[in-house]
Amino acid sequence: MALNEYGSLPRRFPKAMSAFLDKTTRREARLIAPFLDTKFYLENNSDVAAAEIDPCYHYAKYGWREGRDPSPSFSTKGYLAAHPKVALSGTNPLLHFVQQSDVSDLGHSPEENEQLDAEVALVAENIDEKFYAATYPDNPKSGQSSAEHYCRVGWREGNDPTPGFSTSYYLLSNPDVRDSGVNPFWHYLIAGREEGRLPVHPGGWRHGVLSRQTSFDAYCEDWKKQDDPPDHLSAGELVKRLVDRRRAPGLMVSLGHDDYRATPGGVQLCVEIEAQNAEAYGADYLNLHPWQPLPKLADADEDYALSLVLNGSMIGVASVSNVTTALGRLNVAAQAAHIVIHHLAGHAPERVAEIADALNVERAHLWLHDYFTLCTSYALQRNNITPCNVPSQSSNACHICLFGGERRAQSVRIETLFEAIDIHVISPSKVALDLWSDRTALAPASTTVHPHVELSAKPVDAPDRCADGPIRIAFIGTPAAHKGWPIFEELARRLKATDEYEFWFFGSDDPVSDGILHYPTHVRASDPASTLAAVAENSIDLVLHWASWPETFSFSTYEALGGGAFVVTNAGSGNVAATVRQFDRGVVLEDANALYDFASTGNLKELAKRARDLRRSERLTVCFSGMTHDILTATHVEEVA
Repeated sequence: MALNEYGSLPRRFPKAMSAFLDKTTRREARLIAPFLDTKFYLENNSDVAAAEIDPCYHYAKYGWREGRDPSPSFSTKGYLAAHPKVALSGTNPLLHFVQQSDVSDLGHSPEENEQLDAEVALVAENIDEKFYAATYPDNPKSGQSSAEHYCRVGWREGNDPTPGFSTSYYLLSNPDVRDSGVNPFWHYLIAGREEGRLPVHPGGWRHGVLSRQTSFDAYCEDWKKQDDPPDHLSAGELVKRLVDRRRAPGLMVSLGHDDYRATPGGVQLCVEIEAQNAEAYGADYLNLHPWQPLPKLADADEDYALSLVLNGSMIGVASVSNVTTALGRLNVAAQAAHIVIHHLAGHAPERVAEIADALNVERAHLWLHDYFTLCTSYALQRNNITPCNVPSQSSNACHICLFGGERRAQSVRIETLFEAIDIHVISPSKVALDLWSDRTALAPASTTVHPHVELSAKPVDAPDRCADGPIRIAFIGTPAAHKGWPIFEELARRLKATDEYEFWFFGSDDPVSDGILHYPTHVRASDPASTLAAVAENSIDLVLHWASWPETFSFSTYEALGGGAFVVTNAGSGNVAATVRQFDRGVVLEDANALYDFASTGNLKELAKRARDLRRSERLTVCFSGMTHDILTATHVEEVA
């Protein structure tokens, strides 16, 4: 804690705290003693020698903060530069090194051990064990509790004890706590909370997103794989594997942004459904996706690596130039090859045009699964936080955005693709196509609206086994900010104290949120209605889909409605809001405050009762489309006619 101008603690801190802080410094001095070269320290710090201060105590209290080195082999500034979390936490760097060297249990007096035990006991009562263990699985030693790990090492590493307490923010916003070397969560529990100190940034999750975004290059770097790519196939080897494994006269080449077989998501499900149906339409299905996923286009002059999946099986990795050469050698019959662009992220438009030329394809089909063709920020969010409404590329709003510079370069390159070949744009909803058409400068050859799912009502006579139980509110899919996960967590925090509500999460990754039940789901083409069935089986009443971007289509919305639940959303959620209004199963609210008011006034309960009453007498059945195959078949029929 910072000393005032008279060298004493501020009055609001009791004398016992002052005594504790001095003991803390002396304990640190004992812990670092084996690692501090006394002779070196005194010879290089004449002021310390002249004052006849114990060098270990001086380093623990002042020296490391002044950038002094404890020995010839340890650089204080270098260690802090290499461990930014340690620097941010205000931790003695040599002490951190000592603790990482498994000597942190040495040098404690009985009184100090008693104090540490008291810290651990208090933290243990307040730490979120499930959250801590899941967030930092490699940290606690065998037999060590999460509370003990946090008190001994974790807070100095910047670990958070609960989702509602940010260690780094608390230390950054409270320099007196940071300078004292006191456990920040312990301080918050015994004093900070009562003093009105904030446990997290008032900007909430938005501040967290912004603080991690330093530049677009750094944003892309976070996507990079650490392992080396496998050996690349030559064009000749690739031709042989393709010929050996082909089984149909036609060939559909689809471009995606990742491996649809391994990654859950709406785009991936669309590709998987399309791949599964290809044989019935007389075509082999070759999916090309970048071996290294990227949140942007690949460089135009880069011979990047593509992973090739033929009819659901990986056949290898090859450079895009070898893939282009190999496809040109296949001699696919005229009119039998098709190109479907599900996503351009990680691809170079120039290379896509070359692939089309190699296959003698003059028209490609491009899906509007999101708005990547309008901006690198595919969800149209400025700095991944605020809906941007696609401003002019020359506007200040675009210039201050993380994606602004990349958007300008990307737009030109995508435009060249539209000029090189005819692009037929397919949108899964009219809402998405209208927005895209209004904001784009691209000139498609044609456009079509083709939903991924169709819903139709049918009468039923089905008693609700949970009709009198607590209201069940769920979140479906990826627990991401742009899908509304932070709003769902906040709603749960406000309502879960009462027995009137239960909160559920249906998805593949457990977000580890206290009080929210996780039901693991991963929708596959072999069973596309599995989440829908889980919603129905667990009698979910309401699904919150609080998308902060204009969704082009939402499988989770259709899964909710098909499972008998109503959907709660906001006016800016695109096709989610349009679907809720179309089927009159749910509510569209203006903003988060309107949602919380809706809940506090009892309207949420009334909406859940409507859902329960309706699903006793009527259910919505779902029918999944064949994706691009449907478009090709319809076109062929029209041409024949």
